Amino acid sequence: MIELADEGADPPRPQPRGLLRVGGITIARHQLAVLLGAGCERIVCLVPALDGTTAPLQHAAEAAGAQLHALVGLRGLAALVTVADEVVALRDGLLADPDAALGLIDAGPAVLTQPENPAIAEGFERIDALSADAGMIRVPGRLIERLRELPGDADGYSGLMRAALQSGTPRRELARDLRETGRWRLIRTEADAHAADPQWVSAHLTTGDTASPGTALAALAVQRFAPAMLHSGGAAVRLGVGAFVLALLGLGAGWLGHAAVGLGLCALAWPLQRAAAMIERIERRALRRVPGWLRGDTVFGWSFDAALLALGTWILPAFPGEPLLAHVFAPAMLIALIRIVPRIAPPRIGVWIGDRMLLCLALIGASVAGQVGPVMATSALVLAAIGIFTPKPAIGLTSV
Repeated sequence: MIELADEGADPPRPQPRGLLRVGGITIARHQLAVLLGAGCERIVCLVPALDGTTAPLQHAAEAAGAQLHALVGLRGLAALVTVADEVVALRDGLLADPDAALGLIDAGPAVLTQPENPAIAEGFERIDALSADAGMIRVPGRLIERLRELPGDADGYSGLMRAALQSGTPRRELARDLRETGRWRLIRTEADAHAADPQWVSAHLTTGDTASPGTALAALAVQRFAPAMLHSGGAAVRLGVGAFVLALLGLGAGWLGHAAVGLGLCALAWPLQRAAAMIERIERRALRRVPGWLRGDTVFGWSFDAALLALGTWILPAFPGEPLLAHVFAPAMLIALIRIVPRIAPPRIGVWIGDRMLLCLALIGASVAGQVGPVMATSALVLAAIGIFTPKPAIGLTSV
């Protein structure tokens, strides 16, 4: 159950909390992703009026095989829930990390709680002297009957939470780090939503996003510009197209005999595409979308490596009478090892090996020094040694 609060609430709000956006996605859509991930088959959205506001939510729910019902007030709620059902309810304006929320839901019926300080100041409801609610509950469907005793315009979540506590539903305290990292918070105003954007984006970046220069540069750009780009929509696509165009321009420069310039353009394209992949992953994780079998970063990765192979071949000095296969061998082996070795090397080493921006800059430096051939050969030998001498992971089998 989710809720789009009435604009006439006290204090007044310019729009329902559920329609405020964090990361370019409405709070209601964030909450719907959690409920769909929990396997909810019927979703009820409490709205101030039946004005079509819930149409995008309904389309998303139906696409996932669920039904969404919009209700004004609590009167029709009991007709949609049976005593055999279980109900998951989210407080109006709750922005919760989807993975953490699903883990808490799967743990069984409970009223989620947290320390009253600073939860009360943030807008959560007090439960007792030491505790406040955390904005999410899972309760038996029979408790919905208790809501019949409330006025039609009462706070449905608050009433259900009180009924759950009175019936002896266990409490479960929210992990402290979820609140401290901004992955669990209440969005009440437009200012809250804007303040949540940077922290929400940072919380969805992984350790690997800052483990090498190229990815660190991309992550820095995402932290700085992603909130605004996410709100405008289509950020990942636009960045991906920009990276692809830069790589094509680099390939064209190499074809015209300026391979070093082409590598420079590719060095710019790589972090741009990494930023696109990060934003796409953030959006996918927030909405719990399963990636398709053909992903944009996969297509770009193979295309980019093909461009690097061509540029590496053009920048490598050719000897008179040298066969084409012999001339292509060094850059081809280097690209192949860069693809293979990160799969078996330790992650902290693999991300550096896979950083194509570093490769482009290294080849540009080698070209300036007139040492492209030795640099390629040495790099390939080093990568081969890493692959050979990296300890194999234990697989739990006993050799006989």
